[in-house]
Amino acid sequence: MILVQKLIIQNGAMRAVSELEFDPTGKLLRQRQPMLGSQIEIVPTNDINQWQRTGALSAIRSNQIKSLHRISDTDLRGQIRYTFRVDPDLSVHVPETPEQKVRYAEDLIIIDVCSSCTRRDISGDADYQDGLSADLWIESDSPVLRAFVANTAQLSVSDTEKMKRLMKKLRRHMKDPDFTGHYSALEAFRNRKGDCMEHALLLAALGRAAGIPTKVASGLVYSREKYHGRSNIF
Repeated sequence: MILVQKLIIQNGAMRAVSELEFDPTGKLLRQRQPMLGSQIEIVPTNDINQWQRTGALSAIRSNQIKSLHRISDTDLRGQIRYTFRVDPDLSVHVPETPEQKVRYAEDLIIIDVCSSCTRRDISGDADYQDGLSADLWIESDSPVLRAFVANTAQLSVSDTEKMKRLMKKLRRHMKDPDFTGHYSALEAFRNRKGDCMEHALLLAALGRAAGIPTKVASGLVYSREKYHGRSNIF
């Protein structure tokens, strides 16, 4: 078996990576394309039934998981606790924030999220300072993005209120969903399209451009309202 990585390049930048699997004779066995935390696998077939026209693939719908329980409004507004079991040989660091308290117990990481879980001063922490820095994906030092947030950054309101206003402003700016690749914050801003990752990167960049430390979080999202035709899903 031979594995080959295929880079998808658009306008001189890498947008995605797929993996091609060949047998020793050079025959293509399958192609795997990472998508939304899982992957799409394409395999050759000689079955004529497989050639019939089907509906378009919905990457989001294929990754939806029905929730076993309906989470009430009260629970959504209350304290949330996540417990992760990690390999003892791995070193995993989870940053603390004013709303997130982290505890380590043997091979467990326990994360409590609530409005009053911890109020210690974290302004000197490396995580806090890192949340203010620009990088290749979050170009918060871009003059274009700084100009976009200038009026909001000068308001005499809390950082939380500023972020809410930036989110509303961003929603008005972005136009179309785009699941074709991975774009940086500045690219998404100029294209005015992207998926949840581009929206998260761009909102983080706007926050940092306004002097608000931000981080991008990825993982499962619980949706009780209808989302792509379904509710109570992750």
